[in-house]
Amino acid sequence: MANKIHDYIIVGAGSAGCVLANRLSENGKYTVCILEAGPVDKTPFASIPAAFGYFMFSKKYNWSYNAKPEPSIRNGAPIFVPRGKMLGGSSSTNAMLYIRGQKQDYDHWQNLGNEGWSYDDMLPYFKKSETNTRGESQYHGGNGPLHVSDGNINFPLNKIFLNASEEAGYNITDDFNNGSQEGAGYYQCTIKDGKRCSAAKAYLIPTLERKNVTVIVEALTTKVLLENKNAIGIEYVKRGKHYTIKANKEVIISSGAINSPQLLMLSGIGDKQHLQQHDIHCIHHLPGVGKNLQEHVDACVLVKSKKRDGLSTSVRGLLRMLPETIKYFTKKQGKLSNTITEAGAFLKSN
Repeated sequence: MANKIHDYIIVGAGSAGCVLANRLSENGKYTVCILEAGPVDKTPFASIPAAFGYFMFSKKYNWSYNAKPEPSIRNGAPIFVPRGKMLGGSSSTNAMLYIRGQKQDYDHWQNLGNEGWSYDDMLPYFKKSETNTRGESQYHGGNGPLHVSDGNINFPLNKIFLNASEEAGYNITDDFNNGSQEGAGYYQCTIKDGKRCSAAKAYLIPTLERKNVTVIVEALTTKVLLENKNAIGIEYVKRGKHYTIKANKEVIISSGAINSPQLLMLSGIGDKQHLQQHDIHCIHHLPGVGKNLQEHVDACVLVKSKKRDGLSTSVRGLLRMLPETIKYFTKKQGKLSNTITEAGAFLKSN
């Protein structure tokens, strides 16, 4: 194993890791190494907003997890859990919808004792990260690296959906990120000039010219190295070879909600009894690791449409999309320049 030393090691070049690599390296004082298990984001599907559905079928760019089968759900068939596996992580494979989260959730985190996590505390950071095409306002930023825009509405069904929502008595909103999410409306998306603006594009790519930043792709981190319960480095595998990197200051695990606890447990950090079941020596007994994940689950209702104004991968559908394809590659406009998920709603029951 080859030994190298950096000030900061970041495991996972996703939405969090890309931001950390940018911020920790910008003053030039510290060396930063960020590792990503997936490849670089050079596939054209990563840039074309309407092509995000491709990643749901890709093994190269998606971890493609399945949840543990539950007999009472879907007749025991496992639920698919997609996770991005490339520079930018899931921000390079998702539907690009710009949704910050519900205000009360952040306030609840602070009420549990997590100072600094309330909505009012977080809002300045949301604004700092964002350049919104609507301009700077009480809730939005105008000079951040992540570009947020209104999309052109291409599918008539979305307007029908909003009219139906209004007739049903639901609120119609023009901004899901104004402190109150409730209602139906059109999404804003992380799209700039007709192309996806992932965390990699917004934060990581600009750092590549800095001499103090090292990016290693297709590198699977297998273990966090501990010394007296302090993280001092990591081990990773790349093309079948094993390597070691040491950290002068910190090892940061930003591998997502599934891979981060997995890596901690493989390193001996977690519930002792659970680790022993897998013949892993427990270095630090921390029962909460790998527990209490709350994921939003898709329950899809599919219906046939008599109209032919959507997207289709059939031969006839692809032929109909030929003018839109030409429009996109010549002008970065048309149906391919926006996510196909244009409208939605956040509603609550009684």
